[in-house]
Amino acid sequence: MSAFTDYAQFLVNQGSYSDGTYVRFHDFLPGQGTFTLQNGDTVLTQPRRIAYCACHLVAQLPAGGSCAVIPVTGLAEEDMLRAVIHAADEQPLSMVTQFLFVVPVQTGLRFLVRSSGPVTLDGALSLFSVTEY
Repeated sequence: MSAFTDYAQFLVNQGSYSDGTYVRFHDFLPGQGTFTLQNGDTVLTQPRRIAYCACHLVAQLPAGGSCAVIPVTGLAEEDMLRAVIHAADEQPLSMVTQFLFVVPVQTGLRFLVRSSGPVTLDGALSLFSVTEY
């Protein structure tokens, strides 16, 4: 294994998201090409590496509402890595999910919104290539 570092950051397209939609992003710090944004909601990760992901979101939803954001790697919903909030009132709430993942082949990474109603999201997605194999 060789040490390899690349970093990219994508900002959330601030706005309202409904249940079953994917969080949309735009480039902020595009890095060296290990992580590339496709179609606004999918980050393609180059193969044969281990990557670290941190997604920090600020959500606003009605009192009593709930929201989960679930990472989707390829076609698999990584439900155990989800970030969840429950709103007692209408104040903005912060949620974070972070994880390491192995990328044997080029893989798409998306974030699925599951919510009790429309939710306003803002935030950032940071990706770091830990090592290449």
